[in-house]
Amino acid sequence: MGLEGRIKATEGSESAASKANVDQLIQQAVFGKEQQPTANLDGSAAFTATSNTRADNCKVDTDGKGATSVAATIICLCATTTTHLTASPCFYTVDGPTEWNGQKDGAQAQWSAIKKFCGLQTDRQEPTAELIETLLDETLSNLQVTEASKAHLGAYLATGCSGTSSAGVCVEYTITASDPKPTLDKTPWLTKLRAASRQLKQAEQRAEATARLTTALQSEIIAAMNAAAEAAAYTAQVQPLKQSKSQDSQKEVEVDCHKHHGNNTTCPKDKYTYDEKEKKCNPIKQAEETTEKAGGKDGKNESKCSEAKTEDECKKVEGKIPEGKKAVCGWIEGKCQDSSFLLNRKFALMVSALAALFF
Repeated sequence: MGLEGRIKATEGSESAASKANVDQLIQQAVFGKEQQPTANLDGSAAFTATSNTRADNCKVDTDGKGATSVAATIICLCATTTTHLTASPCFYTVDGPTEWNGQKDGAQAQWSAIKKFCGLQTDRQEPTAELIETLLDETLSNLQVTEASKAHLGAYLATGCSGTSSAGVCVEYTITASDPKPTLDKTPWLTKLRAASRQLKQAEQRAEATARLTTALQSEIIAAMNAAAEAAAYTAQVQPLKQSKSQDSQKEVEVDCHKHHGNNTTCPKDKYTYDEKEKKCNPIKQAEETTEKAGGKDGKNESKCSEAKTEDECKKVEGKIPEGKKAVCGWIEGKCQDSSFLLNRKFALMVSALAALFF
C-alpha cells in the first residue's frame, strides 16, 4: 500500500476512538450516565446501591454497586451528616450544604452546593490519555488499605463510611489485599475513565502516524518535483549543444559534398546524390526520411494521428508506439492524438493536484 493509501486507512479508522464516544465515557464516569455538566445530578444514576443509607451508598462492593460515579464519590467525601464527624470535611464555609444521610433524592442538592468549591475554571482543558491517567494515579494513591479486604478513600476511623464521628467520611472499597488493582478496576467510574484513556491514546497514536505519513508524502512530492525541474534544466542545457553539434556536422558534410560539384564520378553515392541538372553533389536527407517514416518530421506522431478522422482509423495508425502505451495514437477529447499527449497531461494534472493538497 502506498503512502496515500496508508494515510487514508489511518484517517478512516475512527472506530471507538471518536471524540463523541470519549465524551460519553467521561460523562458516564462523572455522573453515572450521559448528561451535560449543567444538568441536574440524577441520584439514582450516581448511586446504585439498593438501599438509601450512607453506609451502603458510600461503598463499592464486588458487585460494583454503590458510589459508582465520580460525583457520588465526591459527595461521600464532602457531605456532612446529622451525627457529623466534622462540620466541613472538604472546605470551610458558614453556609455549607445541608446534612446528608445517603438519600439518592438529596444528591442534587449536595452536588450543587459542593461543586461550587471545586474552583473557578476559565478554560476547559481538553482531556488527554496522559491527563486522565495522571488524575487516576493521584486519586488512587490516597487509598488506605485498612483491612485485609477493605480499602478506604477519605477520612476513615472504623466500621464503614456512614459519616458518623465513630466511623468516617469516606468511600469503602472491597478488595483483595494481596492484589487490590483488579477489584478496584471493576469500580464503574474507574472502568469508564480507563476506557476513555485507552481510546484517547489510540486516537493520539493515529494522529501521530498520519502526521508522519503526511510528512513522508510531502517529501516524496518535493523530491519528484525537484527531479522534474532538474530534468527540464538538463534538457534546456543539452538541447542547444545537440543542435549546435548537428549543425556543425551538417556543415562538414556540405563542405565535403561540395568538393564533388561537377563530377558525378567522384560524388560518393553512399552519402550523397548527384543532381545531373544542377551538376551538384548533394547530401542524402536520410535522417529526415527516417524521422518521417517513424511518424512526423519532429520524431512525433502528430501528423499521422491528426489525419485519422474516426476512432477506428485512429487505432490503425502505424508508427512508433510511445513507451507505456498500446497504440501510436489515441482517441482523446473527440479527436485522434498522439498517445504520449494523454500520458504527459495525466502526470502534470496529478502533480498539480498533489501540490495543491499539501502546499
